[in-house]
Amino acid sequence: MSRTRFVFRPALIAALLGAGACSAPRPVTQPASPVLDAAAFEQLRRKNILFLSPEEQLRVYPNVERMWPTRTIQRSDRPYPLPPAPRALDDVRYSVRGTSYTLRDFIERTNVSGLLVLKDGHVVLERYANGNTSQTRWTSFSVAKSVVSLLFGAAIRDGHIKSLDEPVTRYLPALKGSAYDGVSLRHLLQMSSGVAWNENYGDPQSDVARMSEVTLTEGLDGFLRYMARLSRAAPPGTRFSYNTGETHVAGAVLRAATGQSLSDYLSARIWQPFGMESDAYWALLRERDVEHGGCCISATLRDYGRIGQFALDEGVTRDGTRVLPPRWIAESTRPAAPYTGVG
Repeated sequence: MSRTRFVFRPALIAALLGAGACSAPRPVTQPASPVLDAAAFEQLRRKNILFLSPEEQLRVYPNVERMWPTRTIQRSDRPYPLPPAPRALDDVRYSVRGTSYTLRDFIERTNVSGLLVLKDGHVVLERYANGNTSQTRWTSFSVAKSVVSLLFGAAIRDGHIKSLDEPVTRYLPALKGSAYDGVSLRHLLQMSSGVAWNENYGDPQSDVARMSEVTLTEGLDGFLRYMARLSRAAPPGTRFSYNTGETHVAGAVLRAATGQSLSDYLSARIWQPFGMESDAYWALLRERDVEHGGCCISATLRDYGRIGQFALDEGVTRDGTRVLPPRWIAESTRPAAPYTGVG
């Protein structure tokens, strides 16, 4: 089974919903995942989340708040309604090497643990598998990167950050004298700092794997020391390189700028005002430390859907309060440079 991730991008949602629909589906569940006994729990807790087997993923992803340090993202007392408007999506098809597949084929072949489709704020399709239900919190990985981008928009709107053209080192002096000299917040969010980085998840010696090990033992200070030792591969703003470490750096910038934890700021500016119905959890680097800026928010499928709806609504809550700058979503999702990447 491939690692299941929920990705919410306005363009992706619009394209999916425009593909057509017919008869009404029902939410589907499958038998529950194996229950963790104490010995299995402790064994899994000691593992690097990047290197879990498919069977281990099914045990860990719904239980992250029980296994590792997390901070709570507080739910709203006025949930954003997601009324049902069920429609089958049997006409949605895709082709691979000349063979046509349906949406059901996709769900079964990729072992999707949950799928939610929204159109105009209504639930068109909602399905669960692998023992999950509408109450299950499932750990996403890089959804956190999009959430950090939303929080940057909120921080600019709130006046905590003046401009994306400010240098990273203004907020994180620990990176002065490193390859991050001359790197702006814009470069950071576009993953175009030019700092050398290896994001190979299959390589235990890659930067992303070594960074994960460092943060477990040394927390934020150790993480910043690791990033400060990296070399430069290209001038800032000239090359895109997917880099989870830089989203961790972006998270550290947000903490310095707002004076709040990522979880608290997310609760106050988006989770509660927009109307997320359940508490969520954000994994910490280690006990009583800071959140992973690039990873590991654990939330219900419907609240992941509400994140997508928040983006589709341009960062405006139901009462008309604007949380993000007017063009933040548009600027975050359009190509802004000649190299590969968006935003």
